[in-house]
Amino acid sequence: MNISPLKIGLLALCLAAVFQATAQSKMANQILVVEKAKALKISNKTERVSSKPAITSTYRYHKRLASTHSGIVIELTASNYPLSRDFPIFKQFGNVYYDKLEQGGYSYLIKTNFKSWEAAEKFLNEIILPKAPEARVIEYKTGVRKTAKG
Repeated sequence: MNISPLKIGLLALCLAAVFQATAQSKMANQILVVEKAKALKISNKTERVSSKPAITSTYRYHKRLASTHSGIVIELTASNYPLSRDFPIFKQFGNVYYDKLEQGGYSYLIKTNFKSWEAAEKFLNEIILPKAPEARVIEYKTGVRKTAKG
């Protein structure tokens, strides 16, 4: 069985993201249960504490891209207006960042660890484009969009 290093790297990135999201969700649930238990003790109520998660993970919510970010990113989509949290792209991809563009509008991105443009293009073509047909590779240097091909 011959597995390419790119596929192994992608699998490792996906697994790390899943483990991180699971750990964050468990921690948030534990904090919530402790806070509810404290509130119940204070009010002397006999309410039952629910084991259902009441806090949604921030993994699926877009965050602002750092103003000093450098590296290759994949722009999933762009919009003239901010996209709502329930926009379909956020259900398909986690850890999405946004950048408010100088000429107006918003760019929705995922950060990558690729050192070469070719590796990013291969990932884009094989993994991202089937789910986000508008996607393209972009490079940032200290917060400034430098290049966009495609």
